[in-house]
Amino acid sequence: MAKLKPPKHLSSAARKLWKEFMDEYDLSDTAGLTLLNLLTTAWDEAESLADQVRREGTTIVNPASGAAHVHPALQQLKESRAVVLRCIRALNLDVEPPGPVGRPGGR
Repeated sequence: MAKLKPPKHLSSAARKLWKEFMDEYDLSDTAGLTLLNLLTTAWDEAESLADQVRREGTTIVNPASGAAHVHPALQQLKESRAVVLRCIRALNLDVEPPGPVGRPGGR
């Protein structure tokens, strides 16, 4: 099978992440590739939103009223990160290593 390439709309960092997932896991089926594309697109969006919040701060001021509000990008950032985590879970990839085998320690 021909070596697959990451989607062109991804940033270079997201393409690198896409390639790392492809090298580390067997994601050759349609569902796996779809989830990987969604994961890396959401990751790219989250990185862009995080940069925006770093530049602009976590609050914005309404020019008309002068009232401070939570930056709307924070909610979008939270949602993008949630998509990344849901895709990782849907791909059945471990987010953290399993605990030791055996009975839990006693008192």
